[in-house]
Amino acid sequence: QQEEQQQQQGGESFSRREKAGQQSSSQEQRQQQKGGKSSYQHDQKARQENSANIFSGFDTETLAQAFGVSTETASKLKGENDQRGGIVNVEKELRMIMPTSSEEDEEYEQEQQMGANGVEEAICNMRFRQNIEKPKHADFYSPYGGRVTILNSQNLPILQTLQLSAERGTLYQNAMLSPHWNINAHGIIYVLSGDARVQVVDNSGQTVYNGQLR
Repeated sequence: QQEEQQQQQGGESFSRREKAGQQSSSQEQRQQQKGGKSSYQHDQKARQENSANIFSGFDTETLAQAFGVSTETASKLKGENDQRGGIVNVEKELRMIMPTSSEEDEEYEQEQQMGANGVEEAICNMRFRQNIEKPKHADFYSPYGGRVTILNSQNLPILQTLQLSAERGTLYQNAMLSPHWNINAHGIIYVLSGDARVQVVDNSGQTVYNGQLR
């Protein structure tokens, strides 16, 4: 009888240990689930915070000076306190300013349909060089800011085949070039002389460079 009682007590203690182990494992699973949820929520929150527009990486005062608006409007452009998410509903009708079509546009569309590739036009014209350093070729000019000359397939047709373009700018002292971006191309900036403060922002709105370029 004593042996049977000892065996029963041993079985009860074993079952208690087994139940305690199951409870501890279930608690660990709950903690892991909570930890997984908290880490997921933290990552989701971080992604939401980093999902701002490209203006969020620029300095507020710089944006205000570049666009000629107040710092309050510049902050709205950056979307610092905007909780609307990635999709914004427009209350009124959305209208886009479109240039009126001209005869040149119609001729350009006809050339595209006929398969003009730019190489034939360049060979006929025998022009492969364009001097964009001359001030008279400037596309944008300000007597107090400077000038910018753009070279693309419109003034050098062979660039249409090469899928390249070039810009040359001259900024005067205390002048500023407004923030601009390329939709479907990479850009390389080469400074010839002088120094300037440069800010570069990636597509997620994070500042990747903010310093003095010499």
